[in-house]
Amino acid sequence: MNEILKNFFITFFHPFKVHKTFHENRMNRSDVHNRLLTLVSDQSDLTPEFQGLQFTEVLCVSWLMACIKAIYGIVALYTGLAGAQYLSESGNIAIMGSDLTKYQWTIITLILNVVLFPLFILIYTRFWIAIVKFFGNIFNKTYQLDAIASETVNHALVSYTFYLIPIFGPIIQAIAFIIYLYAGLKNNLQLSLLQSIVVIITPLFIVFLLLTLMTVMFVMMLMAAFPTLFS
Repeated sequence: MNEILKNFFITFFHPFKVHKTFHENRMNRSDVHNRLLTLVSDQSDLTPEFQGLQFTEVLCVSWLMACIKAIYGIVALYTGLAGAQYLSESGNIAIMGSDLTKYQWTIITLILNVVLFPLFILIYTRFWIAIVKFFGNIFNKTYQLDAIASETVNHALVSYTFYLIPIFGPIIQAIAFIIYLYAGLKNNLQLSLLQSIVVIITPLFIVFLLLTLMTVMFVMMLMAAFPTLFS
């Protein structure tokens, strides 16, 4: 566990160096393979390899961050409710039953977010891995593309460390994920700045297309249901 946490925070603080190490180690292994083919066995000049994180390892640590975020939320809700009850008993405000229901639903939502977090991350990472592999083939970066795509996306999950920051943590995490993803695209997959930007904005483009399609379908349904409104 100590080794997992060590690798996790090394990636968190040094994403560009970590992905550069992944790339250099991959090239070194390829070079070693070529040496073996020519019966050269001297590998003493190789640098020690940084093993990095497996998906299950980074998921477990990220899940811990999500649990801490949920605890923050529950503590904040409890503090707010306790304060409101104190003011109510003092006669300053009155607590409505609907407000208590909102607190309950908020707590249920926080718990569900924690429970479903692994499923969400699994889908999220598979989506991004598919995007990276798609553009890796387009940009002719096919050497060990599966491994590189997995390393790039999996190690971007260290951005969930920002969940430790109350209130603004999720916003910072979303921005940081893009930065960590870019680190992998640039130093591991060896994409240019422009190529990396294309990969990163693709999901936004897909969402835009889906929203446009949904809007068009909604307008067509309105036109079919209320033709007089569009005549």
